[in-house]
Amino acid sequence: MIEGEVLVVGLGSIGERHVRNLLRLGQQEISVLRRSQAPPRTLKGDEYRTLTEIDLAFERQPVAVIIATPTALHGPFLQRAIEIGASVLVEVPLAHSLQGLETIEKRARETGSAILMGHNLRFHPGLRAIRESVLRGDIGEPLFSRARFGEYLPDCHPWEDYRGRYEARSDLGGGVVLTSIHEIDNAFWLFGPVKGVTSVVRSRALDVNVEDVAMMVLEHESGVLSEVTLDFVQRIYRRNLEIVGSEGTIEWEWLGDRVKIFTSNDNSWTDLVVLDDYDINDTYMDELRHLARVTESLEKPLIDLTAGLHVLGVGLAALRSSVEECRIDVTQ
Repeated sequence: MIEGEVLVVGLGSIGERHVRNLLRLGQQEISVLRRSQAPPRTLKGDEYRTLTEIDLAFERQPVAVIIATPTALHGPFLQRAIEIGASVLVEVPLAHSLQGLETIEKRARETGSAILMGHNLRFHPGLRAIRESVLRGDIGEPLFSRARFGEYLPDCHPWEDYRGRYEARSDLGGGVVLTSIHEIDNAFWLFGPVKGVTSVVRSRALDVNVEDVAMMVLEHESGVLSEVTLDFVQRIYRRNLEIVGSEGTIEWEWLGDRVKIFTSNDNSWTDLVVLDDYDINDTYMDELRHLARVTESLEKPLIDLTAGLHVLGVGLAALRSSVEECRIDVTQ
């Protein structure tokens, strides 16, 4: 798959997923940098090389690095990967603050290190079909959208106490806005850069020191308004998207994997995409295939560090908007 060594930093649930998928794709050289020697849940220890010393891991000169640590720890590993010129897949969000990221971006340009943000949903055929439809003008000029994502955090990893997970801890960069930032990236991908954010975030139901509910309105430079609602409290998994245009409407319901479109020409609903038993892991597999082509300089990152900085800036502006109770301009 990738000629040379791939280093996976962190072996939580997403780190294990990446290792499993690398093995499925036939990757020969895989190293894992981790602090704990506790046995992984889903992997065999002899399927990869385990490293516990940071300097040793990067002295091996991996050609690609996957950063799958808690958010607050991304920056130092990203810096190390950039210094050896490796291509990098960074799980999202990019960081929990903008501090130091401009320097990292500048250094990445100097070393030629390609940075790919881990927004795996950009590889989902439903979302891709929506974007193609919007770009074709099927619903005319996009006017506004509503996106919703929710899940019950205590049930996500039933084998561990949710209160210790990074999503639930402010010191590790948690909170529903940053750790569920995919919907913000979706809006950016569909409608372009965001210039302003108004939001309310609250800790409503969980035993956490971060927000578990967030409601945001994003103002895009294109004029589109995107409403985004995120939560860690509802007892069912929910993800959906509605886009209203001057000539029609698109709706996507994650459960059932169906994208519907209503247009003024047909004056009726039709299916844009229907996916039968689509496996979300396929988005992660396609993401790794893309990383391989990026590493070989055959493709540019679908969402690069500059875009990742913008999406993070929107998320941070949403948090600030709630604290200051006002609209916040997005500077990144």
